[in-house]
Amino acid sequence: MTSEWCRWWQIVMVLVNVQSGSGLAPPTCDVLIAGGSTAALAAAITAAEADSSLHVCLTEPTDGDCGGQMTSSGVSAVDFGTFNREPANQPQSFRDLINYLNSQGKPGCWVSETCYNPRVMVSGWVKERLARSSNLVVLSRTVVKSATVNGNGAITALELIQRTPKSDVDEWDLLLSETLSDWYSPQDSARFTKEVITVDAPVVIDATEFGDVLMTAKLTVGQGVERPSELSPPGSDDQCGQAATLTFFMELLDTPPTTPDPAPPGGTAGGANFSAVGCCCPTTVSNSGQCDYRGIWSYRRAVSRKSAPSWSEINAGDVSQQNWGNPSGNDLDNGYMFVSLDDARASVEAGTWAGGVNLTALSMLEQRAYGWFHAYAAAFPTEYWNRFVLNRSITGTSTGLSKLPYLRDTRRAVGLNGYRLTHYNESAPSDGSKYGMRPLDAVAFGNYGADDHNIVTCSKPEYMSSASTVPYYIPFRALTHGEAPNLLVAGKTMAMTFYANSAARLHPAEWSSGVAAGAAAVIMTRHSSTTSELYTNWVPELQKLLTAVGAPLYWS
Repeated sequence: MTSEWCRWWQIVMVLVNVQSGSGLAPPTCDVLIAGGSTAALAAAITAAEADSSLHVCLTEPTDGDCGGQMTSSGVSAVDFGTFNREPANQPQSFRDLINYLNSQGKPGCWVSETCYNPRVMVSGWVKERLARSSNLVVLSRTVVKSATVNGNGAITALELIQRTPKSDVDEWDLLLSETLSDWYSPQDSARFTKEVITVDAPVVIDATEFGDVLMTAKLTVGQGVERPSELSPPGSDDQCGQAATLTFFMELLDTPPTTPDPAPPGGTAGGANFSAVGCCCPTTVSNSGQCDYRGIWSYRRAVSRKSAPSWSEINAGDVSQQNWGNPSGNDLDNGYMFVSLDDARASVEAGTWAGGVNLTALSMLEQRAYGWFHAYAAAFPTEYWNRFVLNRSITGTSTGLSKLPYLRDTRRAVGLNGYRLTHYNESAPSDGSKYGMRPLDAVAFGNYGADDHNIVTCSKPEYMSSASTVPYYIPFRALTHGEAPNLLVAGKTMAMTFYANSAARLHPAEWSSGVAAGAAAVIMTRHSSTTSELYTNWVPELQKLLTAVGAPLYWS
């Protein structure tokens, strides 16, 4: 299932993009953004709008739901901190987006000032904003399969796989665990025809959710937590990471449907028992004894017929996004989404790279999502029973689950001269300042506590005992990889530690880093420079460009 505009957008992209598999030349790309994340969308908008003479290419693994956790992963409540909810502390493009989302109404969620319908974001804002730039090409349904690297470490070409669903196929009627490998295969399948597209771009940005470029270019990466200290080598415990969630949108109908929702029964997938008791309501009433199933419903409510309903109201026509943390909800707390780095690297060497995802854990996550749908519905009074359905128009899938999982961590770069953003950089400095220390190459910033969703198959190290942070700065070095001179990174692939990522993985920081990476790509193409040369010579020019595109560089 896909919205009308997405079908139109895909048709346009097929006409614009000329693929090597069809015997025509591949698209010309001065900047290639390997996408699928919130940061990728921000980077594409920034690079294309900052210099209309550049040819900017954006890959998108879905059928056009650009935006990552904000769209295809269905995390439809913006995780603001205290400071970055203020417009003065947001890049102009993010401010434009937030203003649009807020203008669509207040559904009465209490976890954020901005909760929204992702389908409305895609059709009403993303489509329009991307269409402004005639120099931007979106390669939808496209993933990175392999990378070619020269002797200096520069990425000289990326091999992309673009799939087109066959005419009799509903491309979203299978679970992702059943079809993800097909996305990465160059061979035609029962569901898709494939095009292999080889693109060489002077500047590449890895803003994927799986770290596709980092891995296929065979670069040093971090995955999971560092042990025994935060400064231990990256990847020292690559199977101890954050829990993932597969979100869905649960609608309350006026009357029971003619037939019950066909959602499979699912289950806990071996995890803790589901529970919607004694939890979840705003802090203003958290001591009143009223916390129950109602708080989960309004926590991330995305749609309401009533304007700004209270947290305790449940009304027919409501649609509630379900992203409820472990151990009682649809977080997968007993499995990690990524295979080991050794296994991931082996698949690259064998030419079988398919995202390096643990498909067993992904299947467990899917079953947990369905299990939570049924368990949570059963927690309501009997008058609500049989009136709940999965809203498939918002997810755009026949399965009723979001197209991609909400990943809270992924593979991470190691920056110039081994730089990694750390929790120390996000913490209060010794002089008592309310902001983190500002490096000379500051280009972005974030504001959220260290939010770690534990998995029970491992324990986090003692140094991760504090969730406290202050509004912090992200330096240009965090957008680089020291082994690849023409590669930038943004979002969860940034050069940072696992601990730092737990505060940098939220929507506003992802967007801020994407803006900075998009602007940095413009400067690199302008001077035909490497990331090292930009760091040495062009940081002031980059900061000037960021100011020109409306990205603040100081907290206010």
